[in-house]
Amino acid sequence: MRSRNGFTLIELMMALAIASILLAIAAPNMASFLRTNSLRAQTAKTVGAIKFARAEAVKRRATVILCRTADPTAESPSCGGAANTWTSGYLIFVSGDTNSTYEPSTDTLVRVGPAAPSAVDVLTSAACNRNLE
Repeated sequence: MRSRNGFTLIELMMALAIASILLAIAAPNMASFLRTNSLRAQTAKTVGAIKFARAEAVKRRATVILCRTADPTAESPSCGGAANTWTSGYLIFVSGDTNSTYEPSTDTLVRVGPAAPSAVDVLTSAACNRNLE
């Protein structure tokens, strides 16, 4: 008698059918998991930026400002951008004057925050549409 190694065609088709059913059940849950995970990661980054700005203010004993920026990759970034939208990125700087805008001549840039992933929008309400000081 010869021993047979391997699987029959019917066994392979059954395994493929079971794998397809499991994948069809898991795929929607995976998409939801990825969205939730991306949102949690961006929330942690935003909270981390706020805590960093606060720590810098305490350490330097100065006014530290967190402001949104339309282009964090610019050679000379500036505060601004679309109202209520922090998705493009942010600046953290030590204010050397009394205004709340970044001016390279008087302010010290501490950190430039990158843009949020395309799947996440970071928005504030109209009441909180100012820089964080």
